[in-house]
Amino acid sequence: MNIATFEANCTQPTCGHKFDAPLLSDFSYGEYIYSSNDGMEIKYFCGLKSEAWKLIGEIISEADEKDKTLKIGPTIQRLIGLVADRKNPDSYFTQDIYCPKCRSKVFTIDSDKKTGINDYLTLTFENFMNLPELKRKYLIESLIMEQ
Repeated sequence: MNIATFEANCTQPTCGHKFDAPLLSDFSYGEYIYSSNDGMEIKYFCGLKSEAWKLIGEIISEADEKDKTLKIGPTIQRLIGLVADRKNPDSYFTQDIYCPKCRSKVFTIDSDKKTGINDYLTLTFENFMNLPELKRKYLIESLIMEQ
């Protein structure tokens, strides 16, 4: 997916690394950017077209009937990053952007400083979707409990 990139600045005083980071427009309903928590991968995700989103949503809705404190949308978004396929089994995806140099969370992306356009891969869920239905449900329920 081609997405506009903007200047990001690592806010760690010992790093200060500047790099390109993607930002979606305000009109990107149901679309998200996910970064691995080690800062090494950034991927695009569209929840409107995702079978994984639908399955996770159904499981969370069932859990919400028991625990009315769940915020369904944000919970689905968080879990999507945890069950997505990844190269490094020790990392996971989050909607935060991490510095690829020092791996700290980046808080500053300057939407006034466009740096170009980059083609980002889409999050995939092959491993999750290939699990038997009961294992998928157990995994999601255990991840809900961890929050």
